[in-house]
Amino acid sequence: MNEWMDFNGDGKVDGYEKVMGAEMLCSSKEEHEALFGDTENYHGSSYTPSRKGGMSTLGAILSVVAGLILQCVLYVALGIDVENVPALVIVILWAVFSTLAAVMMEKIGL
Repeated sequence: MNEWMDFNGDGKVDGYEKVMGAEMLCSSKEEHEALFGDTENYHGSSYTPSRKGGMSTLGAILSVVAGLILQCVLYVALGIDVENVPALVIVILWAVFSTLAAVMMEKIGL
């Protein structure tokens, strides 16, 4: 039943592995207190949301699309034939323009 706690694969679950397995099951301070009787070793989740809650899904989608549109505008403005642009340059510019668009979207609150 506790085979999943055999972290070193030696065929037996020792005390350390039992404690580590129980620690892995704790997803809240209350669960840690229920399993261990205290919360002094509970370190919480490594996930820490941003102050404002981050960007919405709509903002992320719009920034990716805006990155593509900005790249097209750049090529048209400079008269560059896209067939002559290496794929790596296209991907890098798309990432840069999408990042710039994401910063703008976050500033306006999307």
